[in-house]
Amino acid sequence: MLPSGYVVPNDFLFFMGLIYGLPPLLLIAGLFFKKPGDPSQFGPPPQGKSIASAVLTVLRKTMLWQGRATRSEFWWYFLFGMTVIMAVVGIVLGWNNTAGLIVWFILSIPGFAVGTRRLHDIGRSGWWQVFGVTGTGILVLLVLWMLPPVRQVELSQVDVFE
Repeated sequence: MLPSGYVVPNDFLFFMGLIYGLPPLLLIAGLFFKKPGDPSQFGPPPQGKSIASAVLTVLRKTMLWQGRATRSEFWWYFLFGMTVIMAVVGIVLGWNNTAGLIVWFILSIPGFAVGTRRLHDIGRSGWWQVFGVTGTGILVLLVLWMLPPVRQVELSQVDVFE
């Protein structure tokens, strides 16, 4: 509660407007971005995987930011990562422990890579993950990650030269 006679400065209101107003506007503008070309530019569509093969594939492709990832591959790793982070780091190691932060960092790098490949599977750029920095941006990412893959389109010479 503000003391009586206290006036909120205009600079503060402008600053708060930027903090709370700009991210939703950027997210809405991001929905109108042009897709980065035809769906086949990221490679052939991948096949669905079981939980063990999905997690191993993601860990094996930790530094691979190109190509595609299926919904099953992304969501199995997401489930595995959240389980390991919440159970191992939160309960066993403790959040204030340096080892807990190291485990979180190690698991987040493959998470960003598989998130980028999952966005490629729906025909979007991996830079859409920047929206996850904002609180409401993670909702947009969750919706994008849930979308079905874009159909593979074969381009003929007629389509290319016309």
